[in-house]
Amino acid sequence: MEKKVSVIIPFYNRVDWLCEAVQSVLDQTYKNFEIIVVNDGSPENVDDFLDKYQNKITYFKTENRGPGPTRNLGIEIANGKYVAFLDSDDLWLPNKLEIQLKEMEKNNWIWSHCSYSLFNDKNGEFIKNVLVGDFNGDIFIRKFISSPIATPCVIIKKSFFSENPTVRFSEKLRFGQDAYLWGIISEMYPLGAINEVLAKVRIRGSNAGRRARVQLQSRANTWVNISKRREDKDPKFLYFPKIPLLLFRLSFISNKLVYLLEERIKLNSKLAELLSKVLYAPIYIGFKTYNITLK
Repeated sequence: MEKKVSVIIPFYNRVDWLCEAVQSVLDQTYKNFEIIVVNDGSPENVDDFLDKYQNKITYFKTENRGPGPTRNLGIEIANGKYVAFLDSDDLWLPNKLEIQLKEMEKNNWIWSHCSYSLFNDKNGEFIKNVLVGDFNGDIFIRKFISSPIATPCVIIKKSFFSENPTVRFSEKLRFGQDAYLWGIISEMYPLGAINEVLAKVRIRGSNAGRRARVQLQSRANTWVNISKRREDKDPKFLYFPKIPLLLFRLSFISNKLVYLLEERIKLNSKLAELLSKVLYAPIYIGFKTYNITLK
């Protein structure tokens, strides 16, 4: 008997893309699922969307709080054995759930992810495939360096959330809430990986992961987290590799410099992004080079 999957889709803008995302779930070859759409205070008119899909989804609207709280609400509502995540601007291929859940059941994985393709938001053109077959098992150190995990590719057993009621997407971070959660889970369980492309991730000009300013902030936050864990004598962090430690510390210093300029001389966002690119370039190269040694 097919195990039920709860598919959580947070939404804020582009209701036309939301329609495509929901339809890609409805078109799955695996049919035992529920779709939970959480509207994160969107100002858009969704009447046509609801007219079309209201009877096929569970729909909630909240005040605007960001994707972290929105996904966490979905987790609390979920009734499935598994919880899957899909952003409203991304898509699943028709056999995504069938293939991934078969592997999760066979291997008794607590969580898993799959390979995916990137496509352009302007014209829908294919950009590249991101293959994740070698990003599996104990990824605790590797995910700090470079993580290919995409949120629409992740499925987690609901029992994990039930047994760990305080482990959720970060509600404090505006960006990187998902990486925060993956980091916690990776300390506890190995990651399963399916090397087949089963999802399509839309790349927008505003994608946070492509902005140097956001990357610096994310790496700086990681340095703060690592430093605290080392001060607490956490054994997993006491022997953290020296090269990435140095790169994270440089990220923290660079981020602080940009922040001070933003505050004191009111550096505008374009100049802040340009400066971040200059400062982050050698750090990025350092992480990429070190990542090669881990493969």
